[in-house]
Amino acid sequence: MQNRKLNFISSFVFIYLGLFLLIPFTLLVLYGFIENGAFTLNNLTSIFKDKDFYDSFLKSIFLAAISSALTTTLALALVYLMRRTKVHNLYKNLLKNLVVLPMLLPSISYGFAIIYVFGANGLVKRLIGTPLIDVYSYQGLILGYMIYTIGPIFMIINNSFRYLDENLYTVSKVLNDTKWQTFKNVTFQGMKTGLINAFFVGFSLAFSDFGLPMALNYDTLAKYLYKTTLGSVPQIGKGAIIGVILLMVPLINYLIVSYYQKKYTSLDNIQKVQPTENKKRDFLLCGVTFIYFSIIILVFSVIFIVPFVKNWPYDFSFSLDIWNKNTLKRISFYRNVVTTFEVAIYTAILGTIITFFTALVTTRSTNKFKKILDTICLMPNIIPGMSLGLGYLLIVSNYRLSKYAMITMILLNSVHFFTSPYLLFKNSLEKINDNLEDISYVLGDSYLKTVIKIIIPNLKGPFVDIMSYLFISSFTTMSALIFVSTYKVQTLSLSIKSLEQNNQFNLIFALSIVILFINLIVNNFKNYYHKKIEK
Repeated sequence: MQNRKLNFISSFVFIYLGLFLLIPFTLLVLYGFIENGAFTLNNLTSIFKDKDFYDSFLKSIFLAAISSALTTTLALALVYLMRRTKVHNLYKNLLKNLVVLPMLLPSISYGFAIIYVFGANGLVKRLIGTPLIDVYSYQGLILGYMIYTIGPIFMIINNSFRYLDENLYTVSKVLNDTKWQTFKNVTFQGMKTGLINAFFVGFSLAFSDFGLPMALNYDTLAKYLYKTTLGSVPQIGKGAIIGVILLMVPLINYLIVSYYQKKYTSLDNIQKVQPTENKKRDFLLCGVTFIYFSIIILVFSVIFIVPFVKNWPYDFSFSLDIWNKNTLKRISFYRNVVTTFEVAIYTAILGTIITFFTALVTTRSTNKFKKILDTICLMPNIIPGMSLGLGYLLIVSNYRLSKYAMITMILLNSVHFFTSPYLLFKNSLEKINDNLEDISYVLGDSYLKTVIKIIIPNLKGPFVDIMSYLFISSFTTMSALIFVSTYKVQTLSLSIKSLEQNNQFNLIFALSIVILFINLIVNNFKNYYHKKIEK
């Protein structure tokens, strides 16, 4: 009975992922090579002859590599400070909270904030007489990517640090290793796989990001794809080829990370690493993290100041002009808030249900196809949002489904953010004692009752984590949805892109505050819930 029901769920999940992941992805691949019903290489040759393509591609690779290397190093310093030093907990908790902030806003928001801080008329120039960096060059993009990717990279490295063994540090001390030798042979070697994973996650995020290049007006491959498909002269076939190329880099990254993860072997009976006293090291780590997070505070302070002053940067008198009802109505604020909430809530509900039952199949079923399903479930983590969004655009435009824009957005989000919730459910289900389910069957409970009475109560934490993750991601995402939105159906993050075209930056920051405020409430509720269940 159990297997029959799991097989039914498995069939449904295969159909769901086939319709809303594999078909858009397949269309994207095929569309670039088919013209007037015949196979063609015209789009491919056209791209390879285009100097702008090579320029944007090489810039994207360079920026992603440099920014990810710098952010990974910075995140390692931050994790080391958190885990290995005796720095005061107040400072550690402050940094932990600041790391989360960039994840609660669209990247385009702090792209504009960087201009207001480091631009020609920015806050830094007004304070010290020089802007320090050229925000419209690679310098601005690297800084932006270092803010954008710090959260995910920090989480990966922080998780890797848990597998370091204090016993190895003790052995190193007995061998009279220098502090550098201990770091190199124990810390770095123990975290090597995690660091590689963190670097390539940061690389993929920066490589495929759309918001920061749009804000800072810098040509990257993601921006080149946008201009090709949604510019003044749309070239969908050419855009499809670029979408596939945009996908290739994360795919290569995934294969490299998978190779190193297979070589990784975990230790049993690990003793937790203890903080140690080293004032010089602690001072250095505090200095580096203080400088970086001061920049984050500056960037976010601008977002909070600009909507409440008369005319930045010339008149700093307090003003609520842009918050009046007529101004907000003119930019369809209320309608877009409702749309964003609907998309976020329905995505959270649908995504949670689908990923839960998918994980249930791959962990509890004896279905011979479950390994194939598990592999398909990892695909959304590899496909960039812009590539997936373009695949949906091909379906929407070919079958005239634009009137179903909101439904399309919900389905697109549920697929785009599928992998992380699925993996969390899968890992959590694998930790539940199978004996509890066996006892439930012996007592005569149906499989549905077993799921409700045994499995779900043991997964309350993951359910809250996943629903909050999907909600916040739906509030901040832009790269995928920009292809399927319409004039009347837009989220707040897409509204920011529309306002940018008219240079309405005070309204951009006002919308950013609304997004950040709502996401902070959701994130704090999640943290409060976890603290409550820990007690």
